[in-house]
Amino acid sequence: MQLKRISIEGAEPITLAEAKLFLRITGTGQDDLITELITVVREMAEDYMGRSVVAQTWQMLFDDAVGGKIPLLRSPIIAISSVKSVDESDAETVIDSGAYSLNTNEEIVFESYVSGHKIVVEYTAGYTTVPTTIKQGMLMHIVALHDDRTNLKLPKLSMDLYKPYRILKL
Repeated sequence: MQLKRISIEGAEPITLAEAKLFLRITGTGQDDLITELITVVREMAEDYMGRSVVAQTWQMLFDDAVGGKIPLLRSPIIAISSVKSVDESDAETVIDSGAYSLNTNEEIVFESYVSGHKIVVEYTAGYTTVPTTIKQGMLMHIVALHDDRTNLKLPKLSMDLYKPYRILKL
């Protein structure tokens, strides 16, 4: 299985103004740095939680035959754009959207067995409204990185705020 981010469509969940207010900064001299910290912190939060915080398009590639279910990573899933079966000569066949559904575990469930040399799924994932606790965890992390730029560890308080949203890897 391979996962590849195709694009990021969503805006950062924390604005420059929100971050500056939380940091108690009024000038514009650190705007570029703070903007970069917002992106870094969001990406670190996404990696820790195993979720997409902002809307992003992902492509998952599954080698060999796939059974009746395909788990999608980087939830929450907003929409499935396409599901394709790829044969050994790399010819693609689009699987009709009526032939599968998305269950509550964020898995594609096929109505009948689907096989192919590869299965390629393209989908959009991310929160339409980012939970407040995730935003608070990100703000705390921005403060930590701003105050100590040599410490790239996720702060414990941020981890505690992210925990309810974390997808554990088994």
